[in-house]
Amino acid sequence: MFTRRAEQKPQLITAGNPKSLTLMFTFHKEYSEARSCAKTWMNDHLQHRVYAGFPNSSQQSDLGLHWAREEQAVFEAEKLFHTFQTPVKTTPEHVLLSGAGQGGSLAIRLALTGQLFSPSTFFVWEPALTNLPQWETLLKHADKDVQGWLIASHMSASTTQHEAFIDMCEYFDVDCRYIIRQSPPSQLPTDFHALINEALTF
Repeated sequence: MFTRRAEQKPQLITAGNPKSLTLMFTFHKEYSEARSCAKTWMNDHLQHRVYAGFPNSSQQSDLGLHWAREEQAVFEAEKLFHTFQTPVKTTPEHVLLSGAGQGGSLAIRLALTGQLFSPSTFFVWEPALTNLPQWETLLKHADKDVQGWLIASHMSASTTQHEAFIDMCEYFDVDCRYIIRQSPPSQLPTDFHALINEALTF
């Protein structure tokens, strides 16, 4: 259990090509922050291919920033996505909602509900998929044509939850790829950016 601290103002960091009609909106994992997330999720190719946004949560504990309070996280995500999308003068061709840990869970939720953009694709690394009955409800009423990628470590402590989520995706006809990589949960796999590029053309 962590101690709640005074909240920060939610912030947004952008990267990449602002003229691109391919958008990537990535939520940092718990106890991380947007700037370090941007450094690990972007590479030279993506800098040219996508316009990317990295929101910082306002929720804070002694351990760092997090997305634990879901309603507040969704509210901030909607507000920051609007700020992020405003410079894009035409309708995006593709929106990838992505993240890790709690940020991955938030990305999936927003893709399934279509609250930021419809249809969108989710791309997540080691998402925190607690409360499986809630995910069942979201998948049952998922936004039409949503697609997803769930990338996980072969050493994941959440394999049971990930597999249950994938089973529910299949049951409710939600197209989601499940890929397991030989890397620890704390380290992105070596082909991570190649997988993002593949997801952008999924």
